[in-house]
Amino acid sequence: MNDKKIQILNVAERLFSEKGFEGTSIRDISKEAKINIAMVSYYFGSKERLLEALIFHKTVDLKLQLENLLQEDLEPLEKVNKLIEIYINRICLNKGIYRVLHFELYNKREKKAFRLLLSSKKEI
Repeated sequence: MNDKKIQILNVAERLFSEKGFEGTSIRDISKEAKINIAMVSYYFGSKERLLEALIFHKTVDLKLQLENLLQEDLEPLEKVNKLIEIYINRICLNKGIYRVLHFELYNKREKKAFRLLLSSKKEI
């Protein structure tokens, strides 16, 4: 990845974690990154693909870490402890992306609960 893509991903991560995916526009990202709006489309195609690239960028090494852990000659409890350590370190080093994921999961749950509430009121 080139420096410009990484800059866009970093800005997107910060804005998505502050305002949510739906609350952040490509215009917001391009303004904060001090780039032309077309660059986001050029590099990523859409806001959804930008989010996918961000998640991939932040998690690409996780698979390798887990594969390495599986190969280590450790007792099962030691592996579990090491897995917990990997997980905690990832969260501490990547707070923004985990905040984005949490924000989006929470909003989806809220929307689903609201739709259920509306559908139950229609039945009454």
